[in-house]
Amino acid sequence: MTKAILIAKSMVSEIENIRESAILSKAIEAVEFITLLTLPILLPLGIMIISSNGY
Repeated sequence: MTKAILIAKSMVSEIENIRESAILSKAIEAVEFITLLTLPILLPLGIMIISSNGY
């Protein structure tokens, strides 16, 4: 379990280092915004498509 925690912490620190640069920070914020905007619309549609196909 501790190995997983160490890996997760290192990944978070790498993401924080990427966020420190100005251009990448704006790009990450844009991707997060688009994801949060489209996910509530696409998730119900995806569920309807999957259920209509019989999966």
